[in-house]
Amino acid sequence: MYASAVKSQFRHFRKARICQGDILRDLSFISGEPLSNVEAEVEISDDSTYWIVMSQDCDLNQDFNQRKETKTRDSKNIRSILICPAYPARKFYSGQHIPGWALETFNDKKVKKIIRNDEYKRYHYLKGDEDLGVPELVIDFKHFYTIPVEVAYRQRSNAYLVTLNELHREDLSHRFSHFLSRIGLPDVV
Repeated sequence: MYASAVKSQFRHFRKARICQGDILRDLSFISGEPLSNVEAEVEISDDSTYWIVMSQDCDLNQDFNQRKETKTRDSKNIRSILICPAYPARKFYSGQHIPGWALETFNDKKVKKIIRNDEYKRYHYLKGDEDLGVPELVIDFKHFYTIPVEVAYRQRSNAYLVTLNELHREDLSHRFSHFLSRIGLPDVV
C-alpha cells in the first residue's frame, strides 16, 4: 500500500505568495450586496470568520511571478481571488455564524453527517488544530466572494494562519467545484 507523505491537514507555508488552501483571518474588504433592489457596497469584516482561498494554485503562482517580474499586467495576471468564509463549527451548528440572519440549526445527527463530508454536498468540514490556532471550521459552498489581488496581498502578512496540505486542498477544491456544477432539473409533470 502507498503511504502518503501528508501527515496532517494543515501546515505553515513559508512562501511569500497567496496559495490555494490558505486560511486567513481578520480580512476586511468591500463586497457588492443587493439591498432593496439597489446595489450597495458593504464592508465585510468579522473577526470570528476565517477565509479560505479557493482560486487555483497554478493561477496564483503565475500571477505572483508575473507581478515580481514587471509592473505590466498581461494574460498571466488575475484580478481577483476567490475565497470562501470558513465558519467556526460551534457557531455554524447553532445557526449563529452570520449575525442578523435566521439560519438553520443542526442537531447531533446532522452534525455527524457534516463532519463525515459525505452526505451534505453543500458543506465541507475541516478538523481543527489547536497547536496551529485553527478551530473546527465549516464551509458553506453557497457563500463565496472575490477580492482584488492587491487587497489580499496588503493583508496577507497579518491575516495568514495556515495552509491546507495538498490532498485536503484538492479534496476541498473538488467538492466545491462539484457543488457549483450541479444541475437543477425542473419538475417534470
